[in-house]
Amino acid sequence: MPEQSEFPNGSKIVESQELKDIIHHWFSEAVDGNLAWREALLSTDPNFLMVGTDPGEWLSGQDGRDFLTEAGKVVVGKFDFTVEKLEAFTVQNTFGWGRAQAKLQFRESKREIKPRWTGVFLRDNEQEPWKLIFLHTSIGVPNDAVFENLFDFFKTWTSRAKT
Repeated sequence: MPEQSEFPNGSKIVESQELKDIIHHWFSEAVDGNLAWREALLSTDPNFLMVGTDPGEWLSGQDGRDFLTEAGKVVVGKFDFTVEKLEAFTVQNTFGWGRAQAKLQFRESKREIKPRWTGVFLRDNEQEPWKLIFLHTSIGVPNDAVFENLFDFFKTWTSRAKT
């Protein structure tokens, strides 16, 4: 029996080592300070969107790119990182997405944080470079801290996911 496709046109969701490498490189460039590489990855489309943890970090177009450039200048060389979880996928090798969880350890204080990173990528064809069109980074907060134990559903669901 032929393999079922996810989409009527025959397209399939496939794992992408290329996007995994790009995402991993995103973190290493924050340490090394190659901001030009990161800036080249960002889409110049006015609909580019960057969302962060803070409510004020909902920035589109040039504002989002400027924020990431300036933030990059602040963090260069200030931490070491390990990517703990990393997944990336494409459809027809022109649309892709990935997510990572990293452990960042600040060099001076030795404090550790575990940011989550999710990106959506697009390119016209396989000969073109990938462009990051959406980026979400955040620091995860347990549901109990947000919902004050009002919803037992979240406790049940997250404990299932950990097993």
